[in-house]
Amino acid sequence: DVVGEGFTVPLTLFDGTNDYMTISDGTLGQSDGKNFLVSFWIKMTTGTDDQTCDILRTGSSKFYIANSFDNKIRVQLRNAATSSFAIVKSTNTVTVASGLTHVAISIELGNTTQADRMQIWINGVKETLINESGPLDDTVDFTTSSLALPGDANKFDASIGQFYLAQSFLDLDTPANLAKLVTGTGASVKPVDFGATGSTPTGSQPLIYLNNQADTFKNNL
Repeated sequence: DVVGEGFTVPLTLFDGTNDYMTISDGTLGQSDGKNFLVSFWIKMTTGTDDQTCDILRTGSSKFYIANSFDNKIRVQLRNAATSSFAIVKSTNTVTVASGLTHVAISIELGNTTQADRMQIWINGVKETLINESGPLDDTVDFTTSSLALPGDANKFDASIGQFYLAQSFLDLDTPANLAKLVTGTGASVKPVDFGATGSTPTGSQPLIYLNNQADTFKNNL
């Protein structure tokens, strides 16, 4: 568990073999978008360095987050034509030695400045992104027929907690916005209470908020 100021974030361990979650109708009924906000805690399992672990994957990998084979947080986005228009990853790594780690991802694809369209923060510190492709000003196809969290392809072998996904944008360069997701930096990083349904960071309930104990982790709050 992750202990905050007066509350605790439970962690759920996935074994990398047959533990994963899928939603049969995926993100059908949602809307395509340019703005997304993601936050979660992760702790890699011994022996998982240099292996790809899928964290979130929608149909045709149109919205895909992984801790990649090089131990870097990788985000890939695709449009309705299944064209990849953004592939970015962190400079720093998340390994077994990293221990419990907080990751935040903020996306504003309509930003006129390309360098500001995507942000990745690890333990409260902004990453210098490695751009493999884009990011371009395009729209994520977020109405796909499948969603896996953690992924069902490259099985997730780690603990995860307080997974949050919203179709919103927060500029995390603003300290007050970052503080809505995490406090402190490095070894002193601590979780923030998102409220019972995860609505505290933006004032609206997110698409996904998983913050339960292991036996009910799958329940979206």
